[in-house]
Amino acid sequence: MFSYIMVLWLVLSLSTYTVIMYQQFRSKEWKYTWSHLFWFVYGIIFTVIPYEYMLHQIQLK
Repeated sequence: MFSYIMVLWLVLSLSTYTVIMYQQFRSKEWKYTWSHLFWFVYGIIFTVIPYEYMLHQIQLK
């Protein structure tokens, strides 16, 4: 159950991140530069870190 939730979280985070980045890059407006940085950090925090934690939990079992 735990791993299922984490995989779902990973998919939702990556899909949300991808859609937002695509929309911002397509607009080609430089005012989004800070938003790009924010969403890049968001992507790392909410996808990579929980995913690494999940892998660590699996290895402990």
